[in-house]
Amino acid sequence: MDKKTIILSSIVLAFIAIPTFFYNHQNQQDVRDLNKDLSKGVKVVKSFIGNKYKVVNNLDEYEFKVPEEWGGLYEIEYYHKKEGCGVVGLSVQGVEHDFDTHLAIKSYLLLDPYISLDEWVEKEKIHRFDEISWEKEELTIADYKTIKLVENEQIGSWYFLKNDKRVYEIGGTLDDVIQYIIINGKW
Repeated sequence: MDKKTIILSSIVLAFIAIPTFFYNHQNQQDVRDLNKDLSKGVKVVKSFIGNKYKVVNNLDEYEFKVPEEWGGLYEIEYYHKKEGCGVVGLSVQGVEHDFDTHLAIKSYLLLDPYISLDEWVEKEKIHRFDEISWEKEELTIADYKTIKLVENEQIGSWYFLKNDKRVYEIGGTLDDVIQYIIINGKW
């Protein structure tokens, strides 16, 4: 390659790289705002092109794609363990920030990794709230055995799934959104 070709190529690359950098910087401002108060190990990631969001939680070992219908994320909060409670959680709210774009995920570290999901749900959830009447359904979603609980007097559902060391509880008002999160997640 001669010197003229190298200089011309460098100029063309600069004309492409500089606007791309500024576009990306401006396009990612909402993600920087969402991430600024999150715990280290929890973050929102946005695609370079378009508005596809993903939540990555390395602390509790899961990640999921945000439904595109939400138009992005309005708010995300991570809750640490509270005294007397071994549970941690994540609350996310879509840009539309109505009740249907809100989701809560809790992570329970298992003391007995051999306990079945059904046993765990019976022991830890249903009996903790004896006064509540639950409808229970077992479902397979994307190769995950899940248990769905619906309080008879309540709007919304709670889905539970288990991996080797954790049980995840995903709650919200729309079953299709919760199922989307499970299908498009790594648990």
